[in-house]
Amino acid sequence: VNPAERASIALREAELLAENVGDIDSAIVRYERIVAELDPTCRLALQAIADLQEARDNQGAAAEALEKELKLVSDPSDRGQIASRLARLYEQLDDPKSAVRALEVVCKADPDDFDSLARLCDLCEKTEQWDRVAELLAQRIEVEADEAEMSTLTLRLSDVLAAKLNRGDEGLAALTELADQGDG
Repeated sequence: VNPAERASIALREAELLAENVGDIDSAIVRYERIVAELDPTCRLALQAIADLQEARDNQGAAAEALEKELKLVSDPSDRGQIASRLARLYEQLDDPKSAVRALEVVCKADPDDFDSLARLCDLCEKTEQWDRVAELLAQRIEVEADEAEMSTLTLRLSDVLAAKLNRGDEGLAALTELADQGDG
């Protein structure tokens, strides 16, 4: 039996263990063996490990499997989906730096994902990455259609520039630009 067939059989065995027998531990061991011994690029096994581990509240092990899968994927859309899930897991694990890293992948895959952009901005603020916060606020101001939200974001940007980055002139310029838009 060739390695691809062996991996396929092992995947089916692991699936049966998890779904029909309910032996999650043995299923995870089988999926991990597929990745370790038969096919290190088997995304199905990595996804199954992540799903099973997350279902039993083992976010760390789920994140580990998704990190391995992320390294195998080049399509930006797929990377964005995996990284979005990873970011959520890292937030649950209270690991904001890893969540930031994952959300950067999401935002790179879809620059118009407003929710991820906002989450990334908040996490960068939480981890005191003020240069990045200023960049992200400016980016959010550019894409935000709502005037009230634009005002709020501009005030935050001005505050970060002045209070956190010692760039008061730029903060004042942002406020002046906002005021000029209001006059137009």
